[in-house]
Amino acid sequence: MTETEWLAACDPMPMLSYLGDKGSCRKHRLFGCACCRRIWSYLSDPRSQEAVRGAELYADGQITQQALSSVQVGADRAMRPWSERNFVGTGPLERAGIFRAWVSSSAAKAVARPTNFLNNLARSIREATHYALLAEFGDRYTLGPGRTQHGDLLRDVFGNPFRPIVFSPDWRTSTTTTLAAQMYESRDFSALPILADALQDAGCDSEEVLDHCRATSEVHVRGCWIVDLVLGKE
Repeated sequence: MTETEWLAACDPMPMLSYLGDKGSCRKHRLFGCACCRRIWSYLSDPRSQEAVRGAELYADGQITQQALSSVQVGADRAMRPWSERNFVGTGPLERAGIFRAWVSSSAAKAVARPTNFLNNLARSIREATHYALLAEFGDRYTLGPGRTQHGDLLRDVFGNPFRPIVFSPDWRTSTTTTLAAQMYESRDFSALPILADALQDAGCDSEEVLDHCRATSEVHVRGCWIVDLVLGKE
């Protein structure tokens, strides 16, 4: 994959394949969780939702691997009845509902896989992303416009791997770190343009950083590369 292809890509699957073991376990897991949060309404079983929350907490070192294993077991139990359903005698709408419930819960189970080996986790996140896309779009996701936002979401988490940013410690002021922390915890990234102004006041002259903060039409999620840089997260 070239830089031009990365910047224009809509489908996250080849982008994830290109990343391979680039980036951190934390970022891969948070991207998978972001995909699951897009299909939150389809995760009707609380155990599936708890698996996504647990994966996010584990990504930030807030729960143990044993606790993550526990929520993944719950996610597996939530998924199993749907994967074992018999389609005989069901109509197309019911079959679609069963399929959506199965792939949604499968995505939640995959993001909570308790591993710290990046190669293994990257495979799990590709699996989770595939299931999340199927839940959201069905077979249409290979052609549908929804891929665009998923590509943007992946770029929000990983940035541009072809142009790594050298982030100056001087840009981490009390104002920038407070703004970034508030957005990270609340998942409300509407203050990113304000963060851009604060970074500029701190001496930031990186067009990539400032433009990403001010691109109000872009999607932003927990793991956003700008917020992570300000907070010193990998």
